Amino acid sequence: MNKKQKIWLDAISGIDEEIIDKTALKRFELLEKLKQKTKRILTKKQKMWMFGGGGVAAAVLLAFLGVFLFGILLKQVPVYTGMTVSKNPTQVVANAVDFEKNVYLDASGDIVTTAPSIVTEEAIEEAVKDSLVVQGATEKMYYAKPNEDIYITIHIDNPDDYEILSFTLNGEKYSSYMFEQGSDMENIILKKNVGDTEGVLEYTIDAIKYVDGTEIKDVRMDGDKTVRVGVYTPDQPTVKVENVHIGLDYISMDVTVKDKKLLIERSLGTAAVALYDGSDEPKYHSLTVGDTTEVKFEGLKASTSYEYAVVLAYDDLSGNGFARHYPEKHTFTTRNYLSFENLVTTQTAVSFSVDWFEEFENKEILALSLYRNGEKVKDLTPSALATDGLLSNNIYTLVATVEANGRYEAVEVSFKTKAKTVPTVSVTETDKTQTSLSFDVSITDPDSLASITKIELLHGNDAPIV
Repeated sequence: MNKKQKIWLDAISGIDEEIIDKTALKRFELLEKLKQKTKRILTKKQKMWMFGGGGVAAAVLLAFLGVFLFGILLKQVPVYTGMTVSKNPTQVVANAVDFEKNVYLDASGDIVTTAPSIVTEEAIEEAVKDSLVVQGATEKMYYAKPNEDIYITIHIDNPDDYEILSFTLNGEKYSSYMFEQGSDMENIILKKNVGDTEGVLEYTIDAIKYVDGTEIKDVRMDGDKTVRVGVYTPDQPTVKVENVHIGLDYISMDVTVKDKKLLIERSLGTAAVALYDGSDEPKYHSLTVGDTTEVKFEGLKASTSYEYAVVLAYDDLSGNGFARHYPEKHTFTTRNYLSFENLVTTQTAVSFSVDWFEEFENKEILALSLYRNGEKVKDLTPSALATDGLLSNNIYTLVATVEANGRYEAVEVSFKTKAKTVPTVSVTETDKTQTSLSFDVSITDPDSLASITKIELLHGNDAPIV
């Protein structure tokens, strides 16, 4: 008894008799149709003998018919289940990869999955990562370099080892003599070179043929028919930011995004400008890829620091998967109603000028005060452009209360006075004897901070000579 016969015997032994009866009846119906074609029809008496009057002979016949029909039912049509893209096809076959759809293996044999978003310590990037929702492509793909060889393994459930004759891939027919070494009846290996084409390549399989006796038949197609290969390109999306204008409560700019290889569109990604103040959720302005977008964020706080970044979310085909990229990032401070310009400090004084942001119809400095360590030092006249009598090497704050177009704001600027030079003393010996010493004393004191009060000559525990 060979292996296949043993499988049949084990299977038949476990079949319920009722199933065998129904199987035998079905076979009889099929035989009836066949006999009608050949003009050989069974009589009613013969039918009754087969299903009731034949005793032991009938039972034997039923068992034989069941075995025969079950053998026919065991023969399965080959079923295509999917493809694997890899650098090592023998590893795929050896490991009998199990998958739901298609599988992509990297050089180490690990299954390729979509990489997580890039994570950095930058504040705006962290904020964008937490708040910017992007659809993103969920499909997996194999990553390759230009002109790299890849192996596509076609998986077929083929328990009866029907001979696979051919298939088509992207409309091109491949016959059995073109299969790679290591192919078998369930794993057909095809070597492909991705060529110079950059971007996302798709390979779609169809029309797998097998031989059944003298007939050529189609394999049943149950698996995903397309695999995707991402070929890295240096032609990554580019960004240009121009005409940046910063106002009291807004920032505007023109942003141009170019994507020659359509990586953003292919990835179901997005392009946007994010604005972040360091605490609240970022604000976003979407960008049109391939064109220039006029971007303006309004309602900002005057004299406040912000950061903006151009965010491109896509798969750059480097193998890192779908991620957020930040080609442009800049910090800025919104303008105030006025600013203190041209601050010039000395050790004891400061001078400055006042620059109004724009030509308000009604503008006025109502009060101007000087503070040190949070305490008011003095009030200045609103028109003052300088003050003196300050301490050196100290931090002061000028605070102006202004009215502009009916709005009242406090504007301030801090500055530090210059430090005075620490005096230095040098002593130069000019002559000496056994009982006398002559020397010169010089003092470097540009700010006249010091004076000599005493010169002493010391010797051990003796009293100083003044």
